[in-house]
Amino acid sequence: MKFEDLDIKLIVIVFILSFFLLLVGQQVYKRYGIDKPLLEDIKQKSYIKNAEIEKFADGVNIKVKLKKIESLKDCYKDLDKTVYKYLKNKPYEITIINDKGYLQSLYEDKIKFFLFEAQKTGEYVKMKDSLDQISKKYDLKIKIEIDTDMNLYLIMEKDNEAFYEILFSKEK
Repeated sequence: MKFEDLDIKLIVIVFILSFFLLLVGQQVYKRYGIDKPLLEDIKQKSYIKNAEIEKFADGVNIKVKLKKIESLKDCYKDLDKTVYKYLKNKPYEITIINDKGYLQSLYEDKIKFFLFEAQKTGEYVKMKDSLDQISKKYDLKIKIEIDTDMNLYLIMEKDNEAFYEILFSKEK
């Protein structure tokens, strides 16, 4: 059989069909070989109330809603390690979803400025004093954690409501 004997249309059709099958196979692998096991692994964690994966052209966003926790820093580090295990060096972001309510508005109106200021100036003692005053004034529990990269992990609780926020000192 010579090359001239092959029908060029048949070659093109086989090539397109093969390419299409490879793309479909890649998508199936991503969905059932990475995304589904990752989501199941995240949802099995004791501190996760709900989780979902949102894909973008430039990366993945893992959205999580947390149960009441004692240490946001420890939970975030554990979650980050789990996500990294599946996604390796692919770009991803972990977003904590909070209920809109009293603590969210208090954070937006009063607290976030102290956190940003402390990260920029390094005056963490001043920030802690300001947060203690707000905690007493509004009768709520505020816990702040700082890691070695100077990221701030904030937990606010009042009654049955909880609010979590992470301020990274630099881009990941």
